Amino acid sequence: MNQDPLRELQARINNKKQLISEVHQNVTKTILLTINGHFEITKPIIQPNVALKTIEEELPCLITDGIKSVSEKINRVLMEFQAANS
Repeated sequence: MNQDPLRELQARINNKKQLISEVHQNVTKTILLTINGHFEITKPIIQPNVALKTIEEELPCLITDGIKSVSEKINRVLMEFQAANS
């Protein structure tokens, strides 16, 4: 089996994933997270006046929402590639 077409497809998908970047923030805009297509938090910003309780309550929700959103975008990318290759 020839792996070159598969590797090429994987490289194209990874390139698309690298273009995905989203900023998620809480309502008061005191916690901001930038999450990329590889599920990395690349730019966490937490304002110095944020209470620890707020961080404990809101940070997990922001991370979860970010992962869901990025996952949806990656799924759309994969569906586009599947449609183009069928």
